[in-house]
Amino acid sequence: MKYLFTIAPFYLALNVAIVFLLHVSIKHISFLACVMLGTIWTLFFTGIFIFIKKLTETDSPVTISLYAGVGMIPATFVAAYPYLTFPNVEQFLIIIFIAITGTIAQTLLNSAFKRGSLTILLPLDFLKLVWAVVIGYTVFIESTPFTLWLGGLLIVGSSSYIAWREKR
Repeated sequence: MKYLFTIAPFYLALNVAIVFLLHVSIKHISFLACVMLGTIWTLFFTGIFIFIKKLTETDSPVTISLYAGVGMIPATFVAAYPYLTFPNVEQFLIIIFIAITGTIAQTLLNSAFKRGSLTILLPLDFLKLVWAVVIGYTVFIESTPFTLWLGGLLIVGSSSYIAWREKR
C-alpha cells in the first residue's frame, strides 16, 4: 500500500501531461477521451510497476523480463495480426536489435527496482522522453511541437518535485 500512495501522485501528474499532449497534439480526440486514456494509462502502469517491485522480492530480474516478454506475445499478436507482413532482411535485423535492447533494458529496470525505491527510480525512467527528443532531432531531424515541450516540462517538473519530496 505504501507504493500506491507514493507512485499514484506521480502518475496523476503524468496523467495531466498526457491529457494535455493528446488533446492538443491530436485534434480529432475529444477531451473526455484524452482524460479516459490518461487515467487508464495511469492506473495500468502504476499497477505494473508495483507488481514488478513485488515480484523482485521472490524472482530474479531475468525471470521477470521473461514473464513480461511471454506475456506480451498474445497481446501484441492480436493487435498486429491484421497488419502482419513478412519482414525483409533489413527489417528483421532491426526487429532483432529492438528485441535484444528491449530485453536488456527491461532486465536492468527490474534489477534497479530490486535494489532501489520506486519513488526515486521512476522519475529517472522518464528521462527517456528527453532522450527520445534528442535522438529524434539529431538522427531523424524531427522538429518537436511546442506541446511536447510543455507536456515534457510537466513530467519533469512533477518528477523533480516528487523526488525532492521523498528526499525530505
